[in-house]
Amino acid sequence: MGKLIGNLECCEEVYPVTFENVTFLGNMVGTVIHHQRMTLQHYAPLAWDASHHGAWALCGHAHGSCLEILPEATNGKVLDVGVDVAMKHHGKPFFWFEDVVRIMNKKQIGHIDHHTPSED
Repeated sequence: MGKLIGNLECCEEVYPVTFENVTFLGNMVGTVIHHQRMTLQHYAPLAWDASHHGAWALCGHAHGSCLEILPEATNGKVLDVGVDVAMKHHGKPFFWFEDVVRIMNKKQIGHIDHHTPSED
């Protein structure tokens, strides 16, 4: 029996998987870049690890259709970094890290659950 992923039953996932010059790390990865804690995942989350402490969530999937995760949205440090949003935002098919920092600095720490927002 396979592992349940989303709402589909399928085969066991083994990461990382590399194809040519791209390495797929899995459905969600937590990391720290330049002292900034963040979660990288395909789908937009409502809450993520340390979101109430200012951690970021970078995602895609929505192709710019979720207003709450666009660069202009200010509630929650979550950002759609997909190609569609990047092209519309600044005419390039990607965001540089400096672009993301500038955008995230304008966003407030979100609060949707029992955790109290705090900057660490």
